[in-house]
This record gives sequence, C-alpha cells and structure tokens, in this order.
Amino acid sequence: MELIRALAIAAAAAAALLLAVPTAFGLETDQHYAWGYELADATEVVNAKFNLELELAVRRINARPDPGSASCQDVARQLRRQLHFVIFQDLEVWALNSELLPRLPATAEEEARYRSSNLYHIHPRLDFASWLPTVPTIEVNGIRFGTDKLAHVVSSGWRWHDNYLRALKRGLSPAEAEAVTIRDGIFWERTGLGGMASGVTSQGDLEAGYQGMRFYDQLCRGDAPTLMLTDGYWRVRRPFDIRLLVSPEWDESYQPPWYTRARWRRVRPTLLGYCERRALPSVVARQRYYHSLDRVTPVDAMIEALVAEGRLEDPQQFSLDANCPDAAAVPDAGAEAPEPERPPTSAGPNRELIDQLARRGSDLEHRYVGLLGLGLAHPEVVNGSIGVLLAEVPAEYPCTTVCHFQGPLLQLQAGVGGGRLSAGWARVLGPKPRDRAFLTDVHIGFGFKGSLLRTWGDGSHSPSDQTFLGGEFEITVVRVNFRAGIFYRLDGDEGSARWLPAGGIGWGF
Repeated sequence: MELIRALAIAAAAAAALLLAVPTAFGLETDQHYAWGYELADATEVVNAKFNLELELAVRRINARPDPGSASCQDVARQLRRQLHFVIFQDLEVWALNSELLPRLPATAEEEARYRSSNLYHIHPRLDFASWLPTVPTIEVNGIRFGTDKLAHVVSSGWRWHDNYLRALKRGLSPAEAEAVTIRDGIFWERTGLGGMASGVTSQGDLEAGYQGMRFYDQLCRGDAPTLMLTDGYWRVRRPFDIRLLVSPEWDESYQPPWYTRARWRRVRPTLLGYCERRALPSVVARQRYYHSLDRVTPVDAMIEALVAEGRLEDPQQFSLDANCPDAAAVPDAGAEAPEPERPPTSAGPNRELIDQLARRGSDLEHRYVGLLGLGLAHPEVVNGSIGVLLAEVPAEYPCTTVCHFQGPLLQLQAGVGGGRLSAGWARVLGPKPRDRAFLTDVHIGFGFKGSLLRTWGDGSHSPSDQTFLGGEFEITVVRVNFRAGIFYRLDGDEGSARWLPAGGIGWGF
C-alpha cells in the first residue's frame, strides 16, 4: 500500500511539473519527401488565416466595455491565446486539417505512406518523440517548409519576443538583446524543444522562432506598428504577409538540422535514398532559386560564430551534399530547370478567402470521442477505464493526423481495489477519424473530474468497502497518463481516515 501511495504522490508531482514547464516534445518534418511532387502555393490561404485571427483578436478586445484602456500588448496576448497550445498549436491543427490549404501529404492514404517512409520512420519502439506525427510540407512564394514552422512563429516566437523585451529592459541595446535572445533560442532548441527530446535540432525552427519574434514585435513597436488605437478602438493598420517572414532556411532539405549520434544512425539510411532525386530538374531549380534569395540572417551569423568557436557542430555534415556518393552528384540542369512559380503580389488581404475561413471555422459539428486507459493507481492498484467525451469540431476536419477535442467527459474506471464513476471536462489531442470510435493515440490531454469512488477487496492495498467523493486532475503527454486527486470518505469505519489521496500512472486517458 505504501508503494501505491508513493505512486500517487509521484503522479501528482509529475502532473505539476508538466504544467509548470514547456513540453519537451517537438514535431519533425521532411521536405526531401516532397521532391518531385507538385504543390500549389499556399501564400494566400496562410495570409487569410493570419489576417482572420488578427481581426478576431481586435474584435474581442474591442468588445470590452472600454477597449481604449487595453494596451497593444493586450491585443497581442489575445492573438497568441487564439493560436497557441501545448505541442500542437491551434494554428497547426488547422494547417493539418483544412481543405483549403494545399499540403503534402494531404489525404489519409498519403499520410500513411509518409509516416512509413519519411526521414524519421526508423526509430525504437519506445521512442516517445516518434509517436507524434511527422508534419506535412507546404509551399509559400516558391519556398517549401513544414507546417511546424507556422507553429514556431506563434509559439517559440512569443517566447523569443518576451526574452527580447526583457533584455531591452535590462539596458541592452537592440543588437545585444537580439543576440542574447538568439543564443537562448539555440539553447532551448538543442535541449528541451528539440535535441534532447527528439534527437533533432532544426535550424529552420530557429529561423521561424526569430521571425516570430519580429512578427510579435512589429505588432506594437516601430514606426508603423501593425496594430493602432483610433477613436478608442483597436484596428489593424496593415495586413499580415507570410512572405515577409519565410526564407529558404525554413526548408530542412536546404538547411539541414543537427542530429544526435543515435538519431543520425537511423536517419542517414533514408537520407541517402534521396541522393538520386537531387538531379530532378524541379529540385535543381528550387535549389538555385533558394541560393538567389539566401542571405546571412542573424540566426545564420550566430550559428556560424558558434561553429567557429567550436561550441556547435557544423550542421552541413548532415546535408545530402556531404553524404551522397560522387556518382550521385547533381548535373547542370541548365534551361531545363525553370524557376519555381510564385504567386503574384497581392494588393491586400483576400476578403473572400478570409470570410470563407471564418465560415468554415464556425461550422462546427458534435463528435463523440471514446477514450481508453490502463494503469497502476491508488486505491485501485491496477485499473482500466473507458470514457466518452462530447466535443465540437469544425465539420471539414478529417482529424486523421490530429484534432483538438474538448468538452464534457463521462468516465468509468474499475480495478482490483475499487472503482469510480467520474464526470468533468477534458481536452485531448490526437487522431480520431469519423469512422473510428476511440482515440487511442492521445498526444496530449488534460481534464478535471468529480468522482464517486467505491473501494473493495481484502483491504490489504486500500481501505475496503468504503465510499468516497472527491476531485481529480488528469494529464496525458504522448500516451503517458498521470492522475492525482483527493477524496472525502462518506461512509465506512469511523476509525478510518476521512481523507484519501489518490493517483496513478498509466497509458491513455
């Protein structure tokens, strides 16, 4: 019984820790996989999505009794709340599901092939980071990148922006504050947000984080900030344009990530399989186009300095050019390699597309989400659970890769030492197509529940034949579940303790 009690305490501590720190798991992407495939340009769709979210943030601030008293940072924080979540930003969930966004892979069949053959498909069975999906590729202004870069703009970008402002408050110059912020970003990408978790440190993620910092900074600062206060109401001064943020560095087939030794052993065989594709005219053309656009960015400059100091490995050792045999060298494609097509420059936001995205986002349907769990717990010892969550999801979302499901939860649990009936609210993320009853691959989830607990058995592991009423908190990160709660005894032996701590660890939700 003491072991089970210790388990309950450990579960509570783990849940608190997971809430207190950013998640250590990131999502990976593979642009080599898209070589040889055509992709429609997504510039207008991405711009429309960002401009819609800007409009919604301003509208929500202006709906307050005194919108003029809100600061520009209040509007920025509102925008960030709309786009941000743990691991899967709301913006990325949209990018993985919207029918309007051209991407590769796009269908369930394409996703299955991608999952089984991309750079990261070779991994140990208990590699937690690999249980998360490898995200698709989109194209903006002739530049290809993973949808995770959009998430880094709105999530990492906010952290970078926060660090930048704090550095300025400490008296650093803008250049010094930027350098400190980039160093901090590299540290986090090489530790908790990338290298230590997945074995992958992405230069593209760093570039997206830096551009996210610029995006948030330009909302409220500078000579002509994006947001302005006029006649007591907030307005958007100029539309968002993703092309001002995107650069060739976002394409991980052009600027390779760093890999840990263990990850590199598993990635390299698949990477070598792309050697022959380098000679494709479309690939040669895109590489030339990238070279014509490429500039030494502040992130590039910092990486080059750290490599020169011996504090970072040279990431080019992980490139195709450094690993493909000489026989696979890329020939001169000459006139056979036209520059990738780019969309015409738009005079402003696409109002029709923004309105269409708004309609699709508000067209919600109810979906029942079945949930299963199995674990070790106090007082049940070993228990299993089954539950159902009622969620509202945009009707267009297929949810084959991931969706957010949140709403009321009803759950039944039973084990060796007791059982409980719970009701509450939960939010879970994972893949659950319409034709599947249960969401078994929970990427992340959390919930609050009120529970009626009844104990049974011989009493060797828990107080037997007693009824308790209490509350619980539950969190799942990449299928691993932690639960902690406290219960008040309603009946039973008066000599027994009135309060019963409960908790557990297991799989599912």
